[in-house]
Amino acid sequence: MLALEGELTPILMQMVKSANTDGLLDDDCHARDFQTELKGYLHQALQVDREWTPEDYKALNPDGLKSINNAMEFIKNPKKMCHEIAGYVQRMCDIINNNRYSKP
Repeated sequence: MLALEGELTPILMQMVKSANTDGLLDDDCHARDFQTELKGYLHQALQVDREWTPEDYKALNPDGLKSINNAMEFIKNPKKMCHEIAGYVQRMCDIINNNRYSKP
């Protein structure tokens, strides 16, 4: 259960800025264990170098949620998408570095 005091916006902003967001949340070891297990499962699912199969859709989205289906359709091949995103991040870093050194 999330225990909040004060206005919600500053608390949410701190959670976004904080490297360790768990410090603002009530400690629940069962939730932490579930989160760790889920992260491992998703990490494994995103290492696949092929397009999602109907079995993948069933395993990753057993309730058939439209938003998750849409995300999976957009991703198509998880490993290729991860490489594509890494390329975008690299290009963005290059642009930032170029602008930082070329402008006084």
